[in-house]
Amino acid sequence: MHTVHRMSPATNHASLDTGAIRFKRLWLAVVLLSVLIIVAFAGSSAYDAWRSYRYSILATDRELSNLANALAEQTAWSLQSVDLLLLDTARWYRSDSRQIPVEHRDDVLASRTAGVQQVRQVMIVDAQGNQRYGAASRRRVTMSPTARTSSRNAMERRRDCS
Repeated sequence: MHTVHRMSPATNHASLDTGAIRFKRLWLAVVLLSVLIIVAFAGSSAYDAWRSYRYSILATDRELSNLANALAEQTAWSLQSVDLLLLDTARWYRSDSRQIPVEHRDDVLASRTAGVQQVRQVMIVDAQGNQRYGAASRRRVTMSPTARTSSRNAMERRRDCS
């Protein structure tokens, strides 16, 4: 036969206290684990945002560097083409210009500057600052034959006319 053992009310109360304590401990462990998981997600998100920011800064820096290099190359090519035009025009004026009639020299200068987009006008000026020949490739801006470019006022007038 089975014997039924009855617990005393004090033992029964102690069991309830132990169960409540276990429940509170379990509840506290679940809450702490949940908080740790949420903090881990927040930390992971913050790290991903920081990493993404860092990569975007690096990519932007790389693109700006590439753009700066491309602009520097283009500027160098532009300046080289202007330099080549001026050197070639100086060589032409020293050696071949005497074979061309004086009234056609402006047209020859205009045809030489037509292919160089960066140059609006090429003038040949003598040692006293007087314009000898001049050509404007985009619009006809020439000085009068008696105009002098050696003074500052003349240069400012030229700048303001352009």
